[in-house]
Formats: sequence, C-alpha cells, structure tokens
Amino acid sequence: MKKSSMVIMGLIVVVLGVAVYRKVSSREAFAQGVSAPMVEVVNPSLSSISSETSLLGTVENSDTVYVYAKAGGDVTSLNVAAGDVVKAGDPICTIDTKQVASSKASLESAQINLQKAQQDLARMQPLYQTGDISASNYESYTNAVKSAEVQYESAKTAYDTQLEYSNITAKIDGIIEIVNIKVNDTISSGNQICVITGQGNKEVKFSVTERIRGGLNVGDEIRVEKEGNNYKGHITEISTMAEDSTGLYTVKADLEEATPDGSSSDISALPTGSKVKLYVVSSHADGVLTIPKDCVYSESAGSFVYVSNDHVLSKVKIVTGIEDENNIQVLSGVNAGDQIVSTWSSELSDGTVVRIKGENATDTISEAGTGEENTEAANQ
Repeated sequence: MKKSSMVIMGLIVVVLGVAVYRKVSSREAFAQGVSAPMVEVVNPSLSSISSETSLLGTVENSDTVYVYAKAGGDVTSLNVAAGDVVKAGDPICTIDTKQVASSKASLESAQINLQKAQQDLARMQPLYQTGDISASNYESYTNAVKSAEVQYESAKTAYDTQLEYSNITAKIDGIIEIVNIKVNDTISSGNQICVITGQGNKEVKFSVTERIRGGLNVGDEIRVEKEGNNYKGHITEISTMAEDSTGLYTVKADLEEATPDGSSSDISALPTGSKVKLYVVSSHADGVLTIPKDCVYSESAGSFVYVSNDHVLSKVKIVTGIEDENNIQVLSGVNAGDQIVSTWSSELSDGTVVRIKGENATDTISEAGTGEENTEAANQ
C-alpha cells in the first residue's frame, strides 16, 4: 500500500514538473517571438524644394555668325579656310547667281531713262518760263523725271542686292570655324557657307519641352558639366515659338568666366560646337511639406509610407509632387506631426508593433497594448 502511494506521488511530481517546464518554455518562446523591430522616424517638414532636369546643349560664342547663301548659283571663288582670322568686310567667296548681269542691265537702262527725262525737263524749262508751253504740259515732264528717279533707285537697290548675294563678306571680326563649300560647287539659297565666331563670351544653346519651358525664366542659373569640369551660367533667352521639326523650344544661357574660388571652370577650355551636359531647375516650390525619399515605397497602386501611431504602423498612401536628390514633396496623405518611418526593414507591414530608436520607453510592446494579453495567451 505504501509502495503504491509512493508511486502515485512520484507520478504527480513528474506531471507537475513537466507542466512547469512547458509553461516556462512557452513564456521564453513568446518573449523571443514578440521582439519588436527597431525603426527610425522623421516628421515631415515645411521647406523649399527644386527639381532639376538634365539636358544636352551645344557650346557657341555669343556673337557667332552663321553665313548662308541668299541666292543659288555656282561658287566661282573661295577666299577663306577653317582657322583663318577675318575682319568685317573681308571677302569670303563669290557666287555666280546669274542675276548680277541682268540687274546691271536694268540699272543701266533706268539710268539712261532718267538722264533722258532730266534732259527733256531742262529743255522745257525755258519754254515754260516764257509761256510757250502750258503749266500742265510742263508738269508732265516734271512727273516723268520723278518716275524715272523711282525706277532708277529701284534698279540700283536690286543691283546692289544681287552684288551682295554674289559677293559674300564677313559681317564681324573673328575666326572662321568651319567652311562648308568648295570652288565650283553649285549651291542653293539657304545653304550654309561658313561659321564665324567673334571674341565675345561663350554661351550654351539647348532645347526643352513645353513643360520644362514653363518653369524657366531669364536669369535662372544653370549648371554645366564637361569632362569632369563644372561651369555656371544664366539663361539669357527663351524662345516663345517651338521649332516645327522638333516641337521643342530653344533656350540660350551665357557661361561665366572662371571664378577665384574654383566654383566655375575656365570656359576657354570649352571648344565651340562641343556638346555638354547641363542641369536646369524645371520646377520649384516654397513652404511645402517634404520627407526624405527613402521613406517612400512604390507599388503599382501608388506611393505609400509607414506611419507610427503609438508604436503601431499604419500603411498610408500618399500623393507626391516634385523631388530633388534627397527629398520629395508630399501633396496629401500625411501631416507635419506624423511619425514617418525612415528605415527599411523586411518586418514592416500594416499593424506591425515597432520600437522607436532613441526613445527611452522600457516596454514598447506593453505601450502598444500587447503585454498582458500576450502573457495570458502564453499561459494558455
């Protein structure tokens, strides 16, 4: 009998021991399972933000002159080559436009008619003074001279124009950068003959869409990069009409000379006609709500952030605006006082309990309303 009692008591002790062990093990396992992820948070701030757009531009001299043929014909002489230094008025080439001879003949004919009208008027003047011809008759001779003078001036203008079209000269002092014709070439009106660059400052010319053009203003600063060198400039001209072939708007900006602090490189190192990468501020906003770009997650449904409310995360959809290298504008979805999670973790999801880095809370899980409930669950 005593032996049976002892066996029963031993079994009870074993069962109780197993129960206690399972209870302790469950608590330890639960304690490990509910360790909340540590995150950093930021508050949205009111600030200014600018969005830059990268473009491709071409370096030019501010007084670059493109010389075009104004009339077609055969090139009979060429007086310059690339690299030549010219003065304004120096001959560049001669084009046989087939119009000089005919316009000269018209001028000579008009000159003869004018001389004859003047001689007739001179003969009639004494007769008019003596009353041998009427006033109306004399007026007809006077009008003939005026008409001949108009015809002569018109013919002279036509002849001078054809001479100008035929004999191409430099319009400015400068350097011949490129020549696009050869002797005996047959060219058409509008063909480029050569390019002359003066001694003025250099500028960069580039094209933009209508959307980007809307954010640009004369005087805006631009950044230019070429082979590791940085340059600065300011917009000087924005076209108001798009080019027919591209639908883009032409913009010009001057380039600054080298500055003592090295913020801008020497522009003399930029060859005329070379391509450069440039950056313009295409949009800007002041006093708008911004957050770091690292806070934003993108999905097919849109952009969202995680907001911490008493250490419990909420997945909040936001509408974004312009952005710069580090920050992005938030148009709706969050407020200035919200705690936005700024660190990434695979454990982040809607409803996740988290700990906030830098807080002195001793039991984040209890603050989130899970401490006692989770202990009871573990006991069961």
